[in-house]
Amino acid sequence: MPQDPDLPAGLIALNPRDGALVVWVSPGEFILGGDFGPFADRHRGLRVTIASGYWL
Repeated sequence: MPQDPDLPAGLIALNPRDGALVVWVSPGEFILGGDFGPFADRHRGLRVTIASGYWL
């Protein structure tokens, strides 16, 4: 499977080895979690960096 960082996030492909559907996770940053829900007073969002894209 190609490992091109310019592939669009969420691209769906068929794995030629086993026929499974896979989704491309692009490199970049996002906030994991947030200040909502029952634990909003104890948890803040965590900035996460994905250095290299990967197929999931």
